[in-house]
Amino acid sequence: MSVVLHADQTLTPPLQQALRTLVRRQVGAYAVPRTSCRAAPAKTRSGKIMRRVVRAEYLGLPVGDVSGQENE
Repeated sequence: MSVVLHADQTLTPPLQQALRTLVRRQVGAYAVPRTSCRAAPAKTRSGKIMRRVVRAEYLGLPVGDVSGQENE
């Protein structure tokens, strides 16, 4: 599960704990987000989320070719 903050928000420890508690209560313990934070998910030029890039970042694997990424 990914959490994307608005541009005017910063990830503070109290906000991070509140997000973890909310996800744990609403979805379940398996979906609690890790501590990594991005400004926005990687998207293609057509606006679709590049799931392989998000998955690679989540697992700590090499991202690979991102030449088609819109926001890089």
